[in-house]
Amino acid sequence: FVVFLYFYLKDEWLMAFIMELACCFTKEPAVIILPGFFAAVYLRRLWLGRADRKALFSGRNIAKFILDMVPLVLWAVIFKWRGSDMWSAASDMQEIDFWGIDATNITMRLKEFLLLNFNWLLLLVVLAVMLRKKSREAACRNMNPVLLLGVLGAGVFNFGFYMVFFTVTHARYVCFLAIVYAVLLAAAVTALHSARLRKAVLAVVCVLFFVQSLIGIDPVTKHVFQQLKVGQQKITCLTYNKTAWINDSIIYNRDYTVWLGMLQE
Repeated sequence: FVVFLYFYLKDEWLMAFIMELACCFTKEPAVIILPGFFAAVYLRRLWLGRADRKALFSGRNIAKFILDMVPLVLWAVIFKWRGSDMWSAASDMQEIDFWGIDATNITMRLKEFLLLNFNWLLLLVVLAVMLRKKSREAACRNMNPVLLLGVLGAGVFNFGFYMVFFTVTHARYVCFLAIVYAVLLAAAVTALHSARLRKAVLAVVCVLFFVQSLIGIDPVTKHVFQQLKVGQQKITCLTYNKTAWINDSIIYNRDYTVWLGMLQE
């Protein structure tokens, strides 16, 4: 998705198309993220072009829209042709993979999206800066609007989907949040007038996230999420209770998977 963003912002149609195809057919979450991105981008274009509809619906713009939609339509056709019931309400897995409003799922996702791994700190920084009108205006001037609105639109779609679809907490399902928070943080930092303050904020964030990727130091994460004890270490577990889907929730943790493999042997 990051490479797709790069080529899309550079207006390199072919490479953006290829990267969009790669996104769609790599893993399913891209099919939630990309529609959100395009919805925000094209709503902006409709708003800006409302006074000149002839230019808005020019051949170039129509061709670009078709090219943007082809990977998503192609994915939907192949998905239907294969007869997959991955997102069906009649899933074989009774405890997960179903649609609906579930308080447990919503609570789990809110904690995961807003609190995990210093996400709460990033939100506080962004809110503290963006509360000032001048800061918001500066951020809008300094940031590419397609980047800012597109990523925010993708984030809203991603967030909304997991509010109403109950599934396990795989790392790959929420890693897109790193892009959303990075763009929001960039917008907030560019709105700061002091160069020293900008460097200080970025330095603190980089150090905290680097250490957190090696050693769990976030006090909020430790307090809010279950800490699964494995020998002399503890691993943060994102499951909605103490027993369900533990393996799925921390499947990318090498300490845990090695430990589990030795235990099974």
